[in-house]
Amino acid sequence: MNEIIKKEAIRSLLNSRFPEMSEEGIRILNNNFIEKSYSKGDILLKEGDIASGIILVGKGMLRQYYFKNGKDVTEHFSYEGCVLMCIESMMKQEPSRLIVEAL
Repeated sequence: MNEIIKKEAIRSLLNSRFPEMSEEGIRILNNNFIEKSYSKGDILLKEGDIASGIILVGKGMLRQYYFKNGKDVTEHFSYEGCVLMCIESMMKQEPSRLIVEAL
């Protein structure tokens, strides 16, 4: 994605979701985003991994799920324009019980 288009897309998303965010906050986020592409079925976070970042879904959908009694249980879907994070794992720096999959 063209760098200017990416920055404008991020700015537009942040302004619509977080209108109170300062220009400095937007600038800091813009400078720290790393663009990655995934295919359907790719696992972005495995159970037992420690979450290390916040994901901004630019295109497509992600699913957060975990296993309970041998069955997978969907906890959350994130779609274009949403932010996804495994906050407990990231903040406590503990292994996640969640799995994040690209749909």
